[in-house]
Amino acid sequence: MCPAACVRTALWYAWMEYDGQGVTAMYEYIKPAFLVFLIVIVPGVSGGIMAANRGRSVVGWCLLCALFFPLLLYIHFAKPLCEVEGQFRKCSNCGEFFRWDEPDCSYCRSAQGVKTV
Repeated sequence: MCPAACVRTALWYAWMEYDGQGVTAMYEYIKPAFLVFLIVIVPGVSGGIMAANRGRSVVGWCLLCALFFPLLLYIHFAKPLCEVEGQFRKCSNCGEFFRWDEPDCSYCRSAQGVKTV
């Protein structure tokens, strides 16, 4: 079973309740708007924030992560596209991006100095 089907099945069982005679909906416990908030809004906003920290399109990644939340893993591990002040900077020797507050490049170990925001 694929991960998306597992999530849908888990959500179905969280949504439904067995009352002894049959399965009844848990409308009193979990509102549909709350499920939409958990499944769509939270991944979308968190994907947009991570994209902004990596110099990527906020709106595009917000929509992508809202529709396909496994993309949160990709954007979490993705390298930035450009220097993002306070987050990432580019090494002058090797051209790789590394954390803003690190004094030397984590790839080539050349001293860069600490930049302040």
